[in-house]
Amino acid sequence: MKNYINIFIVLLLFVSINTYAYNNINSMVDVDTCSITILPNDTTIYSDTPIQLQLSTNQEASIYHWYPSAGLSNATIPNPIATINGNTQYILEATYMGINLINNGDFEQGNTGFYTDLTLLLGPTWRGRYNVVSNAQVLETSFCPCNNGGNYMIVDGSETSNVIVYRAQATVQPNTDYTFSLDLSTINDDPNQSANQLADLYIYINNSLIENHFSPVAVCCNWSTLTSPWNSGSDTIATVVIKDHNTTPWGNDFAMDNISLRGQCKAYDTINITLISEPEIITTTYNFQLCENDFPYTYYDSVFTQAGSYGYSFTTNNIVDSLHIVNITLSPSYNDTIFASICSGETYTENGFNVSDAGFYKNTLTTINGCDSIINLSLNIQSLEDTIINAVICEGTAYNSYGFNESNSGTYYNYYSFGEECERKVILNLTVIEYPEMPFLPDSVVDVEEYPITIDATCLGCDSYIWNNGVSSPIIDIYSQGTYYVCAVSSCGDYCDSVVIKNPDIYVFLPNSLTPVEPTNNIFRYYTAKEEDITIEAFQIFNRWGEKIFETTQNNMYWDGKYKGNYCPNGVYVWRLIYKTIFTGKRTFEKTGEVNLIK
Repeated sequence: MKNYINIFIVLLLFVSINTYAYNNINSMVDVDTCSITILPNDTTIYSDTPIQLQLSTNQEASIYHWYPSAGLSNATIPNPIATINGNTQYILEATYMGINLINNGDFEQGNTGFYTDLTLLLGPTWRGRYNVVSNAQVLETSFCPCNNGGNYMIVDGSETSNVIVYRAQATVQPNTDYTFSLDLSTINDDPNQSANQLADLYIYINNSLIENHFSPVAVCCNWSTLTSPWNSGSDTIATVVIKDHNTTPWGNDFAMDNISLRGQCKAYDTINITLISEPEIITTTYNFQLCENDFPYTYYDSVFTQAGSYGYSFTTNNIVDSLHIVNITLSPSYNDTIFASICSGETYTENGFNVSDAGFYKNTLTTINGCDSIINLSLNIQSLEDTIINAVICEGTAYNSYGFNESNSGTYYNYYSFGEECERKVILNLTVIEYPEMPFLPDSVVDVEEYPITIDATCLGCDSYIWNNGVSSPIIDIYSQGTYYVCAVSSCGDYCDSVVIKNPDIYVFLPNSLTPVEPTNNIFRYYTAKEEDITIEAFQIFNRWGEKIFETTQNNMYWDGKYKGNYCPNGVYVWRLIYKTIFTGKRTFEKTGEVNLIK
């Protein structure tokens, strides 16, 4: 009696065939850790002529590559059709992706497991805010109700450059290849938004840029997926940082989901296909359902180490006359992780556990099929620290969040769970206002001799501010004269005010006559209240023929009525003065006039 242990394929399309043995490739196991067992996989097919058969593996890999590719319909799919003309060996190379090392990369655990420079968004959006939701429209009606199978992170982009949108860490193995991936979509329901209004993401791992200028398409809820390779080198920790380099004030609203960092590994398996002449074969099928701990499983003198379809042949005079098709299926076992939280002082007693301290626990249970299964427990103890809320409401309304219903100023106390099992003490400091209160702007017109000056329009109860120069902060620094106005927005109403910033007037005077040989009025110059307030660019004197007879670019210089050392003749001379003031920056002023020289 002779047996053939077949650990490969295959169902098939014939050109000419009567009887054959077929098996699935199933020696590639435990793909998350890339621990692969390679077995000699042989298939015997009884045929006198060439045949076609379909190779097939039951392992789900990311990339498949069959060698040699000759005779295969497609060498890169899991189930190619092979044209067999004689004894043939095929090798399958399969590439697998490991588990996601980024905790809560799909945001199904909510707003946890990552860091961001952005501010948590609890109401209508404003720039530099974020939240984790399953429908962005619940926070802003102008956002699209995108769906990506659960929670995702929405971002109203910041106007500040170099802001960290997302940062998370994962433990990695040194000198290992990994693949980073990210889903991205715009959530701004504006079909006319331009490319410069879309997010411009830069992705770094351990301060190395692995991708830049990754932007969503302009169509709302049209998710794009980025996939990028990364090698850990000597690192044991991978710090993933995502920044948005777009700081435009309008648009730049986007959603991120399924952030992952997965290891790569390759597994190999072979099949040897032998064609022999066809005998009369009696085929019987046997089905066995086993647990993982039942392996290795012995059938006659063969030992099977994993689930699959196997052909066990019986021979007479070295000719196969009967065949047992042995189908071994694996009863499910589990290795699941439960993330649970309890209040301080409580005990977690579900799923066979009895623990009251935070930590990671492991328990082994048996399924109804008798298979060993592992349940992991990640237990968190919820903090019971007090929560302080400082709130401002309008007169005639009530504050009714977190279990309160108050309409008067004061301090109130309550207990609230914040969506958790444990209630926290909530302290509410409530202020009731009739209208936005602000120290607001100074006099309507302000003379400024030295810049910059700071204007503070901070308003009690106001939610946002906008100045006519585009600044959205209540406090601005002013560097030049002009009219500045601001509007402050609150739930009690809006308040707008303005201020005119101007520079002091500087008066420059020049006389209309000059008596150079007299004791007085013997020099011609400009006069002003404070010499240091102006800077001379050019001071020039011209005679009646337009000839320039005097020029200086220095302050405090004057014309004494002479040209080339001699007094000029009596008559009318034209003067020109070009100057700047300390209040007008690079702006210049020009004065011209006539002076009568009398000797």
